[in-house]
Amino acid sequence: MKRLEPTSQTFTIHKPSERYPSEFEVQAYLFSSLKQLGLDVRGEVNHRTEGRLCRFDLVLFKGDQATAIIEVKNESERTKPGINLNGRQCTRYREYGVPVYFIRGMHQAGVFIERCKLQTDKREIPQ
Repeated sequence: MKRLEPTSQTFTIHKPSERYPSEFEVQAYLFSSLKQLGLDVRGEVNHRTEGRLCRFDLVLFKGDQATAIIEVKNESERTKPGINLNGRQCTRYREYGVPVYFIRGMHQAGVFIERCKLQTDKREIPQ
């Protein structure tokens, strides 16, 4: 590990608002919660096809087969409230033939995890 010392110029880093957790924080919550439920979840899954790269936030697997894609969106006041289901990202992800869950913010992540808990005996993903 290499440590870099600060330069003579400094900037203040402001702590983000707890009201709007970052996409990373929501992904981390989902990842750890799904692992605790015994589900095989992987983060930052890359897939290249036909010259384009898809980087999925989270992917659930059964064996070697993907069973669901989870895309996390920010919930800040500045982001649009809805997901464009006809948008390029939605269209591309749906081509993979598995359910795609768009989760916007920590509240929706909590609801998703609660639904997963109800399905853990069946090892299924909530619909």
